[in-house]
Amino acid sequence: MKDEDIADKVRKLYEKLGSIRAVGRALDLAPSSVHYHLNKKKDRTLLDAPPPKPKARRKVDIKREGNSAIVTGRGIRTLEDLLDAANLDRSWVCFKHHLNAWQALAKDSEIVQLHQVKAYLERAPDFFIDPIQPLKQYRRTPLSVKPTNKSALIIPDSQHGFRRIEDPSAENGYRWEPLHDRAAIDCVLQIADMMGPELDTIILLGDMFDGSAFSTRWQTEPELRFTSNYSFRELYAGLLLPLRELCPHAEIIYLEGNHEKRLQDSLVAKLDEARGLRSADTLSGNEILTIESVLALDSLDIKYVGPYGAAYWLYDEIRIQHGSKARPAGETASAYLRSATSSRIWGHVHRLEMAQKKIQTKDGPKLITAASPGCLCRTDGAVPHAGGDFLDWQQGIGVVYSSGDRISVQLVPIEDGVAIFNGYTIRGDGSVETTTKRTGLRF
Repeated sequence: MKDEDIADKVRKLYEKLGSIRAVGRALDLAPSSVHYHLNKKKDRTLLDAPPPKPKARRKVDIKREGNSAIVTGRGIRTLEDLLDAANLDRSWVCFKHHLNAWQALAKDSEIVQLHQVKAYLERAPDFFIDPIQPLKQYRRTPLSVKPTNKSALIIPDSQHGFRRIEDPSAENGYRWEPLHDRAAIDCVLQIADMMGPELDTIILLGDMFDGSAFSTRWQTEPELRFTSNYSFRELYAGLLLPLRELCPHAEIIYLEGNHEKRLQDSLVAKLDEARGLRSADTLSGNEILTIESVLALDSLDIKYVGPYGAAYWLYDEIRIQHGSKARPAGETASAYLRSATSSRIWGHVHRLEMAQKKIQTKDGPKLITAASPGCLCRTDGAVPHAGGDFLDWQQGIGVVYSSGDRISVQLVPIEDGVAIFNGYTIRGDGSVETTTKRTGLRF
């Protein structure tokens, strides 16, 4: 074979293999001979340029277990490429992934760059993908003739949320365990209805939404993931909307608690650029990723009071806020009362507490009250907590009566879905059927 023919074969094979040693083995030539023929063709560009890197073989491995999956891709560099190669539908959501890259020696002693992507996926519920239809908008309609006596309903922490527990016998493979107590919440709605036109103010004390998945402090349990849409929907359609329908004349105040604050804290920590986003058509109105927007509070004419720690003054006499103090049972009320110069009502501690004292004012002695109306979340340990095996939490609500210059604060305990109010026994309906009818959701 002529040298020119050998040189042509060497050049073509080198363009394909990119390795002098590989060409030598294929043509039974010494590496020095391959180098000689490449030089003879006077094509230094092939020798001076870095040899083409061999393409890594792409391999995807998928391990599924129920509604979870681990996908590993070799020869793949990005998460997007991995999901495309795995050919998974959009119901699978990645909650964690790792990108790995390393170098290894190939058979011809050349260094090869290798890549691997590993992703942990969960199948999200249908509502996570499909939009929920909006409901009717409401406007408050104050009474034309104000009653002589007034009253306010104080609604404490409900921590609306769910545990999404895998259950092959359940629809979509999940059983939804609420963190909020539906029967206790139904008691509240019945009491609101009973209070009639004298009920002029309703105050939600905050932590109405659990928001464990947004926590930047605690690690989220897998069962609590992908539950926010259901939680917001039931809070809206199962509590806020019925309150507005039952009490169209009442002013409704929603105080921000530390759990509502989790949403903004999560954005600050993980997606700071998303804070402050507004609708592009006006760049006005509420920010999109806020409690006000997600719960559509404007559509119910509910006033949101924030940030966390902000107070609302009821009848210019009682300072109401979510609260931050938490003392052993019975001691939080004393802690607030110790330095108080006005009556105080707060949530946060999930306990029924009330204490009173008299203070001296320019108009003479005055009785002030410090009260916590408990909670409306479950007290059996279902709610994420750090309180040990036994929780000394109590359910209830607060009622404030105003008559002339007199103010009276009362607490109404709720136990096992039963409350006694104004001499009537009220039994809450916590059935799934009632909840489905109110929310339109399937549990």
